[in-house]
Amino acid sequence: MTNDPYKTNPENHLSDEIYSGTKKISIIWKMSFLGLFSISLLIALPWGSFFKSNAVSQNSSKNSENSSMLSMKSLSLASLTGCAITMGKSEWNFFPPGPTFYKLMIPGSCVDTSQDIVIEKMTVTLGGPSFSPLGIVFNATLLYQGIHLDAKIALGFGEQIISIFNDKIPLSQVAKLLEDQGQFSLLLGGVANLDLKISLDMAKKQLHNLNLSLTSKNFELPAQTISLLAIPDLNLKTLNIKAQGKKNNIVIERFILGEASTPIFINGKGNILLNSENPVFSSLDLSTDLRLSQEFANQFALIATMLTSYKKAENSYSFKIKGSIAAPDINPN
Repeated sequence: MTNDPYKTNPENHLSDEIYSGTKKISIIWKMSFLGLFSISLLIALPWGSFFKSNAVSQNSSKNSENSSMLSMKSLSLASLTGCAITMGKSEWNFFPPGPTFYKLMIPGSCVDTSQDIVIEKMTVTLGGPSFSPLGIVFNATLLYQGIHLDAKIALGFGEQIISIFNDKIPLSQVAKLLEDQGQFSLLLGGVANLDLKISLDMAKKQLHNLNLSLTSKNFELPAQTISLLAIPDLNLKTLNIKAQGKKNNIVIERFILGEASTPIFINGKGNILLNSENPVFSSLDLSTDLRLSQEFANQFALIATMLTSYKKAENSYSFKIKGSIAAPDINPN
């Protein structure tokens, strides 16, 4: 039997340490290449035409034979999302590298709402590849209606996933936003933590999935008039909302407002059938428990009298809410 010289003579073969080092160099090279490729792509993309071009528009079906193949020059956000997003001016940042866009306008038809969404300012940096959906991930900081938000946006073909998070959202600005959108007028105070993940089906132009967490430890209702009742300052401290949704069905897993020691304590859950065209006409199916402090019940005896039919115990009430946000139908639970 012939001996293998490479096995019998150590000087005739390389040690495992050399192979191990070669593998490490290969991995480092691949990672460096991917990093350089990502930065090069970020620098090379024609960001101005990317947003201004409407390669895919509502009228593209008339010229489908011409638009079946998109060259790199005609690549645009519209071609990726099927939505004619436009903007004002843009500028380039070097640290970190990426563009800043101003007056970014998303047509309401793209997200199935009655009003366009205008983002005052958005700075974008490349986050790398996305595997679900298959596409590119961008990191973004946004200024929307005076509210600063951080986001991760995964742009895929036919589906976009948007994750928005911020730990200091001024609730007074949220209240102003709701009022400006024509939803309802309500004064709010305090700051909140937001963690929101939305998956959009751009082909069907509808919400695919939603996960929402909104919490606050210093929630306040400033003095105001609600339904002809003059309400004093209410420091309710806790706001805790957790919801999940698929398409237009939103499941409220937890809605907690106030604490055992505050003038009002609300604990609710249920379903909302979302009307994205006009949210105030969304259908409700909620179960809610309400507790009033003795001091609040004494001060607002009219409220306690109005709630008599929903009473479960002293200053405690329970009811079902159906109908819509604009016209709720409230019955004993």
